[in-house]
Amino acid sequence: MPLGGGLSSSAALECSAAVAIDEVAGLGLAGTPEEPDDAGRARLVTNCVRTENEMAGAPTGGMDQSASLRCREGHALELDCRDGSVTHVPFDLAAEGLALLVIDTKAKHSLDDGQYGARRAACERAAEILGVELLADIAIEDLPGALERLAATDGDDADELVKRTRHVVTEIDRTRRLVALLQDGQPLRGEKLAEAGRLMDASHESLRVDYECTCPELDVAVEAARAAGAHGARMTGGGIRRLGDRPGGRRRRPRRGPRRGRGLPARGASTRRPSSTRFPPPRPAGSPERPRRTVEPPRLTAISPSPTSVGEDCQHSSFRMRSDNRLCRSLCAY
Repeated sequence: MPLGGGLSSSAALECSAAVAIDEVAGLGLAGTPEEPDDAGRARLVTNCVRTENEMAGAPTGGMDQSASLRCREGHALELDCRDGSVTHVPFDLAAEGLALLVIDTKAKHSLDDGQYGARRAACERAAEILGVELLADIAIEDLPGALERLAATDGDDADELVKRTRHVVTEIDRTRRLVALLQDGQPLRGEKLAEAGRLMDASHESLRVDYECTCPELDVAVEAARAAGAHGARMTGGGIRRLGDRPGGRRRRPRRGPRRGRGLPARGASTRRPSSTRFPPPRPAGSPERPRRTVEPPRLTAISPSPTSVGEDCQHSSFRMRSDNRLCRSLCAY
């Protein structure tokens, strides 16, 4: 897992440490890989979340830790964050000849810039205005009235509260619809597969427009996946690239004058080369021209219902990649 990839590497490390401590201390909470103890692992999740909140200072919930400790192979995990209860939903893609691809956009994710906390605070404020403990307590049928109440509130954040609430309530509804779809006992193909893809697409659009936690790299990757034949695509992970980051995850650093270090001149020393070496000498008459360097256009490996071989050309040549081609190289790995 790349650091800062937004796929909960920190939570996975916490959970690994928790399971190791559990085994060394003989607590018996985690159970064994063959027979995991879900109730004991739920207790470990609670302590991992407490570690994240109190020691690391990140106001996160328990979704990441639950995914690390309580998932089962061939199943999706439905998690109710109100009481921590889980349901294991059949989701065996390999049996249907399908594959779930996770694309590294190289855009760094961070929790220390306040973006996550700001969205959580907006959700808590909206819940307080609406008189509910959590936005999850609002039924999808009651959403229009709730949005009208938020829009009528005084303050500059009324529009933000409307968008955040609309995303949370509709996303929970999409999750429930997908769970019901996967639990009907029918193979994941045909119209059922198409509906699952539409739910994924709608989820990304809500994350992009209402929750505003995507970034250009994520949006481009989703569009590329759909154009290449993916049944559905959405962002996963934390999103919310740190403000000031460059595409590819490199953070802009303020200039502080000339840098000094190994191989660099000391302050006050001249950095100009003699005029005779500042430019290359002219090419002698009659000598062959230096071959021009050609740059091939970026290639995108097609993302199809099943993995394709590396290097297979994408037919969507009109799709424009970012100038640095980092996203193209990431997608071509698939």
